[in-house]
Amino acid sequence: MSMKLKLNFMGYIIFLMALLAFNAGLNAGCSGSRDSALSLVDEPAAAATGSATKYRFSSSALPTLNIKPLIDDNCVRCHNSEIEPDVPLTSYLEVYTRGVLVKRAVQPGGIMQKYLPFDYDKVMEWYEAGMPE
Repeated sequence: MSMKLKLNFMGYIIFLMALLAFNAGLNAGCSGSRDSALSLVDEPAAAATGSATKYRFSSSALPTLNIKPLIDDNCVRCHNSEIEPDVPLTSYLEVYTRGVLVKRAVQPGGIMQKYLPFDYDKVMEWYEAGMPE
């Protein structure tokens, strides 16, 4: 065998060994449960923030606590299937799946601030609480 072929072959073997070792490390001790000591998220705190807001998308009994009218009045006139089909915001699911984009767009200095002022604190509280429906 030529020297170049031997080096390529050895590189391939080393790559395969590293891949197998990595895969073995991923599967070692995997029981489907998470070790909370290794988690980057404080799970009890994260669960608690899900109900920490009074704002809802549309299910609050008080209309002033719903985010949907804010989205309908300020976003849907352009972000619908006819005008902006790539980023529609006409339903809870559409807003929820684009939550990060909505947050960035309505923040002070965000791209939508030049068109309309937003109640950023209201949107942020709802977003940080997990965007409850």
